[in-house]
Amino acid sequence: MRPGMRRTATVLFLVMTPLVTLSPSGAAQQVAYHRVAPKIYVPFDPNTVRVVHQSARLFTVEVPHGGYAFAPRIAPFGDAIVFIPAASTLAFTSVFLEPVRLLRIPGDAASPPAEVKGFAGGGPDAFSFDRQTRTIAFTCHIERRDPKQAETEICVVRRDGTGLRRLTRPLRSDESEHNHAAAPAISEDGSFVVYRRQYAGYLGTVRSDGTGLRALVHQAGGLTPVVLTRRAVFYERGGQVWRAGLDGGGQRQLTRERGEIGGLTADRDGTRVAYLVKESGQPAALKVVDGLSGAPVFTLQGVGGLVRLSGDGRRLLFSRRRPDRLGLYVMDLRTRDVLEVSEGVRGVEEQADLNDTGEVVVMVKGEGPPLVVAFLQDETPPFLTVEAPRQGTTVRGESVSVVVTYRDRAVVSGVDPQALRVFLNGRDVSDRLRKEPDRATGQLDRRLLQEGENVLEARVADRAGNEVRQVVRFRFQAP
Repeated sequence: MRPGMRRTATVLFLVMTPLVTLSPSGAAQQVAYHRVAPKIYVPFDPNTVRVVHQSARLFTVEVPHGGYAFAPRIAPFGDAIVFIPAASTLAFTSVFLEPVRLLRIPGDAASPPAEVKGFAGGGPDAFSFDRQTRTIAFTCHIERRDPKQAETEICVVRRDGTGLRRLTRPLRSDESEHNHAAAPAISEDGSFVVYRRQYAGYLGTVRSDGTGLRALVHQAGGLTPVVLTRRAVFYERGGQVWRAGLDGGGQRQLTRERGEIGGLTADRDGTRVAYLVKESGQPAALKVVDGLSGAPVFTLQGVGGLVRLSGDGRRLLFSRRRPDRLGLYVMDLRTRDVLEVSEGVRGVEEQADLNDTGEVVVMVKGEGPPLVVAFLQDETPPFLTVEAPRQGTTVRGESVSVVVTYRDRAVVSGVDPQALRVFLNGRDVSDRLRKEPDRATGQLDRRLLQEGENVLEARVADRAGNEVRQVVRFRFQAP
């Protein structure tokens, strides 16, 4: 560690301040948030784990898990990390550094179908999960009763091991046993899955209950991992990036590159797409384009083989080979500021992922415990929703119900429920609400309301000081 960095780490260690609250997910467990930098809080005691790196902009720790880790993926809120620790197995942990839980397929699944023989693996695109990490879609080995049947299909299972189901089967009579289903991409709500059949040349889609199986895009040979967003599907066809609507319509080519394209990734809305281009004898170039028109947004030369866009499209994770080692970096696409997130991590590999805001990164290293988690500065306001009363509605009766939900998007700082403020027509009514870890509820009686239009304003901040507000206008009519 450099001398200046060592002094910074010492100062930061002295200012750690524990804050005890309930888990942001509303679970009964106690979570202690500790301030480890001016805008970084971590939801565990940093003295109980090995700190790999510490500075004013970055705090990195080892996840206490031995053995092997491959293809880690982090949930949008950072509250789940899924990875492959061994054959036929998925593993779960989180930024709370909970004990790793294994899900062996089919051994740990409840009432598994006899035809499902195991988790097929197959690379970093072998599984995906919905936004809440409740349902996982994955490649699965299938018992072949028909010689022409493919031995790898797409299955789904819930995180608790229930609901294991095979989803796919060949759609064409000429498909061979080598035409494996691969690259499952599940929708945010977990309702459907898009996947590929490489040799048959199509993208398929199926609902998570096993119905609605059909081909979505035909003649899509040479596919890369399928990238599914809220509004579109992105894939490689004929060596270029293509876009199609969620119904398979509106197919169009986005890129016209001369080199080999790989590493396709997109933000959650499909507004930005990033990929790697490699021409013969040249280092790879990283390109970001508009997800609708394909217009260039940004190009970075001389990168490695890893690229990931954060869900909000604001940050970019990529690798770059240095003379002495591999490095992983996060770039803020607004400011073009770059931070090496693998600082202090020995033997880091090109296996990493970042959460929805790009402020939590999970990495794989080759020495010691394989997983490390890096926390960046929290610069993202929490989610805040006034669920009741609804905008533009009319409320009749003796009172109005108020329901406000909130959650820290970065899971770096956590929302302090006591920081919630609710105003009705400019009057602070916060003390009339019952504040819980992820919501506040209460009743405001008619004496606080006025006939006609009323204005309700809610404000909340995370512990890093990022504030969000929402204003709802509704009408009140006395009985």
